[in-house]
Amino acid sequence: MKGSGPRGPRPPFPAGSRPGPGWRGGRLDEASAAAWLAANRRYEERFGRIFLIRAAGRTGADMLARLHERLGNDPATEARVRAGQLAEIALLRLEAQVAAPSSAATFQD
Repeated sequence: MKGSGPRGPRPPFPAGSRPGPGWRGGRLDEASAAAWLAANRRYEERFGRIFLIRAAGRTGADMLARLHERLGNDPATEARVRAGQLAEIALLRLEAQVAAPSSAATFQD
C-alpha cells in the first residue's frame, strides 16, 4: 500500500487483540522496536516494498516471526504471499462494511 510507510514500531492491532511480549499499549519496548525496524529494513531491501500482513487475530510476536519467515521467500513466492495478505485485509474490510448498518441505505415497502 503505497505511502503507508513501515509499520514495524507501531503495527495496527485490532481492538481486543493481545500483541504479546514487548508490546505495551500498542507501542513496542526498545528491544522489540529495534527488532521490527531491522527486519523491516531487510524486507524492504530484499523485496523493494514494505512488509504487509493481516494483523487481525495475530500477536505482535507472531507477526514478527512471520516477517522473519517471509524474508526467506524468493520474490515470486513472496509476491503470492503478499497478494494473499492483501486479499485477507480486503475481505476483512468488506465484511466490516457489510456488517455495519448503513444510514444511506433504507428500504421501504
